[in-house]
Amino acid sequence: MKTDSNHLMVVESLDHVAVIWKPSQQLKPRGVVEASRLWEESFWYINRALVEPEVARGQGHGTHMLQRLLETIRRSGPTRVVVDPGGYGANVRRQRRFYRKSGFQSDRVIHGRLYLDLVRVS
Repeated sequence: MKTDSNHLMVVESLDHVAVIWKPSQQLKPRGVVEASRLWEESFWYINRALVEPEVARGQGHGTHMLQRLLETIRRSGPTRVVVDPGGYGANVRRQRRFYRKSGFQSDRVIHGRLYLDLVRVS
């Protein structure tokens, strides 16, 4: 695992990717974005996107982690990424805005989920 200049670490396997934000002066991680590949559905599902403490939200850390996650997933080939905003007692409207800002399409909401189609990056 390597940490970049944004203090992000990427941990990946064949069917799971996690991007962890751990500032150098902190003892524990302050954020994580994770996704799992659902083979039978042939898409990736974002399991978690969380920045703690709450005062650290809205400063771009989640966006940096999500973009790194999408870059990593994109290398696996053309695919779809799905997220179901909500959970962790979060504001669903704020979460939807967060994902739309990163390219997820609100016009493709099915059963409350947002979709993003990715193209392969060589």
